[in-house]
Amino acid sequence: SIPTTPATQSSNVLGVSGFINLFANKGDLQNFLRRFRPDLAGTTFSLETLDGGVNIQDPRIAGVEANLDIQYTVGVASKVPVTFISVGENNTDGLDGALDEANFLLGQSSPPTILTTSYGVNENIIPLDLARRVPKHVIYRLLTNVSCHDKHSLQCLHAAGCTWYIGLVFF
Repeated sequence: SIPTTPATQSSNVLGVSGFINLFANKGDLQNFLRRFRPDLAGTTFSLETLDGGVNIQDPRIAGVEANLDIQYTVGVASKVPVTFISVGENNTDGLDGALDEANFLLGQSSPPTILTTSYGVNENIIPLDLARRVPKHVIYRLLTNVSCHDKHSLQCLHAAGCTWYIGLVFF
């Protein structure tokens, strides 16, 4: 069952990615919460944009993926602040703005403590040079600009007192 006790760590903030002109609709979120989490009705999310991203609130064009992601994140993470990050089409990273989003978050003084991204790119369309370059770039940025926390794959960083982790997987 979904925990209904609010989270107690006041510094937690969840980021939810939105790509390819898919929008998170606040009205749809309220309908979802009234049906499945009436104790959270009225809870909403903040918005950050990059690469020309927007979050149009016309329910006829809300994005299925973005709506699903924001509804379940807000609905499961009781009382944790949630930020929808809309990444627009003005990007040239070859990954629909995913690398731009990583750089955007890494450049913030207080990025979300958790980032959830349910979008993906078919690996067969990623040029080989980009596939080889991106993981090294992301790892370098993680190691030099942010603290990381993951009990399994980053145990050495955890031992150094790290507190933040962005998980990106590129094939």
